[in-house]
Amino acid sequence: MIITETTTCLNLCEICRFPDIETIIGKIKDNYSISRIYIGSYFCGNYFQKCNYDELIDMLTEAFTPNINITLVIPVPTERNLKDIKTSVINILNKYSNNIDEITVNDYGMLEYMYEFLNTNPQLELNINMGRIFFKDYRDPRYDEYFNSEHTPKYNTHYLRKTIKKYNIKSIEADVTHKSFILPDIEGIIVGIHTPYTYMTTGKICEYASQFKEITKKFRPSVPCNTECNNVYIKYNMNDNRKWIRIGKTIFFENNCFKLSNINIDSKKRLIYFPLNEIIGKVCN
Repeated sequence: MIITETTTCLNLCEICRFPDIETIIGKIKDNYSISRIYIGSYFCGNYFQKCNYDELIDMLTEAFTPNINITLVIPVPTERNLKDIKTSVINILNKYSNNIDEITVNDYGMLEYMYEFLNTNPQLELNINMGRIFFKDYRDPRYDEYFNSEHTPKYNTHYLRKTIKKYNIKSIEADVTHKSFILPDIEGIIVGIHTPYTYMTTGKICEYASQFKEITKKFRPSVPCNTECNNVYIKYNMNDNRKWIRIGKTIFFENNCFKLSNINIDSKKRLIYFPLNEIIGKVCN
């Protein structure tokens, strides 16, 4: 699947500091109708902390409109950066309350914290989404029989419905892990579908952050870094005619020919477009 006129969201998480990103945003803006932009990070607290939100939001409001809808994506924090991420989130939300109208969280601890914070700060009027890291469906297109089977994501469970009701969740997100994807409807919930890349795997160890460290200090989980991933990606050759890209701690595979089944035309859907193809070739690899 490729970006079409029905695509409404643009995902700039993990890539907003790449070279030529402003040019890439301009081309997407000129050719497609984008009504919402996701910023922040799904996968890395260091990246989230070091993103220049003043510069980014100024660029987005100038490129699109001062009223463009923005979703702040909060990664899963570690013990090392939990306090700092909480402080950063509160500062960003207070400063940009006129721009950011949603937050996406990716773990239950942050979900509970943000729910309580928003209950005591109702003036912010923010919706809460459950991000893609919540949902642990197996994913590996190298296993043809598994990948080509029809798959129903595991988010449609009794426990999740209780969580959605308890925390007043407005949207949940899904990665298209198979070639054929059955999309269950949950009443009143917007389903965001990430395209055209699916995240394959992620973790707390970053090889970029290890580059300039002593040999005995390399490949340690959640170490501080200078965001060496800002202008480089790793491309893997799996001999399967598919693009495999590593950005930061996360490996993505291209899945742009999937089929969505059981689509209810009355339900609300979002395509969340990740412009990784536009990034490729613009930076060192």
